[in-house]
Amino acid sequence: MPSDSAIPLIVILGPTASGKTEVAVDVAEALGGEIVNADSMQVYRELNAGTAKPTAEQRARVRFHLLDCVSVTELYSVRQYQQMAEAAISDIHQRGKQAILCGGTGLYIKAVLEHFTIPPGRTAGPTRARWEAFAREHGPEALHRELARRDAESAARLHPHDVRRVVRALEVIAETGRPLTPQQAVDRDPEIHYNAAKFGLAWPRELLYGRIDRRAEAMVAGGMVEETQELLGQGVSAETTAFQALGYRQILGYLRGEYDLAEAVRLIKRDTRRFAKRQLTWFRRDSAIAWLECRDVTDLRQAAETIVERAKQSC
Repeated sequence: MPSDSAIPLIVILGPTASGKTEVAVDVAEALGGEIVNADSMQVYRELNAGTAKPTAEQRARVRFHLLDCVSVTELYSVRQYQQMAEAAISDIHQRGKQAILCGGTGLYIKAVLEHFTIPPGRTAGPTRARWEAFAREHGPEALHRELARRDAESAARLHPHDVRRVVRALEVIAETGRPLTPQQAVDRDPEIHYNAAKFGLAWPRELLYGRIDRRAEAMVAGGMVEETQELLGQGVSAETTAFQALGYRQILGYLRGEYDLAEAVRLIKRDTRRFAKRQLTWFRRDSAIAWLECRDVTDLRQAAETIVERAKQSC
């Protein structure tokens, strides 16, 4: 149970394209709050067209943290995110503001709220080299199947094409004899505690898929192809973690001549729907989330009002 000194924290989560940012901005404005990003791709400053970052108008209304805080050329871990998010939340609270954690990356949210210990990264060794060679010879899907045999939970949250993280999970198993996920789930003694109220945005599937499709079309029309070409021209490797983000890896396929742009857009829509389903599976495990039903923008405004009212009642 949280102590009287626990930091009050509002968490707004849900699948991609569910309207989390819009709701969080309204809530922050009403409560004098600030938003801490919990989206694993919005941390990259060079990725803009395909990451649905807050608009300039939204950033002018409220303050955001952990946006554009790392380059695509840098390695960025859950451990780093955990430390940065905790520092941001503490700073917001110390300045008398309401902290709002907002995003759809379940592992980021879990890392902050549950204070679990994350094994630090290690330098490359023979185990990593062996699995990287396996991926080159047999393909990323075969590598992912190897992880699923050893650590089904980690495999479920990692995309088969995210070779770096799949290799890392296999490396931890070889080094420690235990899967990565149980090690991560060990609570550490936190220096800070949160009194967290978690709210999820729930849409009927067909409406959510329509929002996903429209967003995919807008992202491509908004310059995702040109942005990817520019980064490649600057020497950014196509294998970097940032380019494994939804949308960018499909655009890479188009740029390699594997299919035309229409097919790339179709694949973005399909894979984003699948991703949203995985997000919901992750979040539905948490019985503490209060789900707010949405069908249109009016419901999003109502969701924000509900969160504000409940926050005021708990004060």
